[in-house]
Amino acid sequence: MMASFNTSDGNNRLHRACKLGDIATVQKILKEPDPPVNSQNSLGRTPLHIAILIHSDLIVELLLDYPKIDLNVKDIEGNTPLHYAIWARNPILAITISKMSGVDVNAVNNLGESPLLFALRTGDLELINVFLRNSNVKTNIITKNGESILHYAIFTGNLDLVASVHQRYSYQIGNKNSDGHTPYHCAVIRGYEEIMNYFPTPILTDTDLHKNTFLHLAAMGGNVNIFKHFYSKLANYLDYLNDKQESCLDIAINHGHLALVDYIIHLKDFNFNKSNNEKNSYIHLACQSSNEELVKYILNRTTYGLSEQNAKGETPLMIACRKRCTNIVRILLGKGKVNLNAKDSNGNTALHITAQEGDFQTFRVLSIAANPKVKECDKDGNNILHLAVIWNRLEYIKEIFNLYNKFPKNSKNNDGKTPLQLADNDDTRNLLISLGCK
Repeated sequence: MMASFNTSDGNNRLHRACKLGDIATVQKILKEPDPPVNSQNSLGRTPLHIAILIHSDLIVELLLDYPKIDLNVKDIEGNTPLHYAIWARNPILAITISKMSGVDVNAVNNLGESPLLFALRTGDLELINVFLRNSNVKTNIITKNGESILHYAIFTGNLDLVASVHQRYSYQIGNKNSDGHTPYHCAVIRGYEEIMNYFPTPILTDTDLHKNTFLHLAAMGGNVNIFKHFYSKLANYLDYLNDKQESCLDIAINHGHLALVDYIIHLKDFNFNKSNNEKNSYIHLACQSSNEELVKYILNRTTYGLSEQNAKGETPLMIACRKRCTNIVRILLGKGKVNLNAKDSNGNTALHITAQEGDFQTFRVLSIAANPKVKECDKDGNNILHLAVIWNRLEYIKEIFNLYNKFPKNSKNNDGKTPLQLADNDDTRNLLISLGCK
């Protein structure tokens, strides 16, 4: 057997040649005795997986022509080359592989997705029809999340496809996934009004496994017309709380659906000066949505919660920093009631979070607009420089010394390590040395 000379990522010569699209080298290796055509790298990928991934049709053809090629090898996520052909949106290749001897057209990945379900996930009708027309393809496969092909058809948002699948497999209409959602529920959650109206209406007072009413589900989808439809029948459920103690308004805000939020708050007088059971105010929820206009909308009605910390110790500012929403950070700072130095349950301030995310633009905004305690440490004794080094945030490191030329370069964390000692690659190490770190 030939030596494969695997690297640290598990790639041998054939993997590397496929990755580079090096046809000549692939041809040369395939002529050697016992070439590693079915070998897997650290991600479980064979040379064929890689060739499909980089869209190298000639290399794919060479590998498929090799007599000992195994078409059913799965990567670490359980995906076969056929799954890869689908994900590459290559219907011709998918047809070719599916017709080859020994291929398992019903192989499922770690999520329980067969190639048919994978094709439905792409929404590519040409690919989907490749499998729906194949008599060897099983149509009753259920994923580990309990979803059928009708659920997956809903996810495409294509009414014609949904109708076609439903007409063939109408028995799946009552199948529930692990959240207790039928295809009808999924249409509501996705905001697909036409698809929702295609199905018969279920018992509207039913809730899913998380005690979400149809008002909650409609709030997830954000379709105002769908919400109005259910509100006309379930007005008494407007304040109903699910098992996370969330109302439909909470969900609409958290999902960033401004038009629906505006509709809901005009249905009655809401108390905006409160928090939910996780201590999230409406401002927290709006920041989680990353919707800048929604944050402004809520702040025009209340500033309650602006400096409050939720159950995780997060302020709205921290959430905006975690989401890398620099404009929302500016909006919050403009209200003048922000606690810039508050710490979450891990001892992180807003600045620490920007260091973890490598968001030097938000770091600059926080530093210029306010007076943060830049030397503060988290529960592990790491300051913003330690964290930027741990996450290899080179531009952020430069910005620290650009804004704070007297920043403590050699401070030690709880493990007694300086930023330079934490550096795990040459680029970060060389930058720190150039900045005078020891």
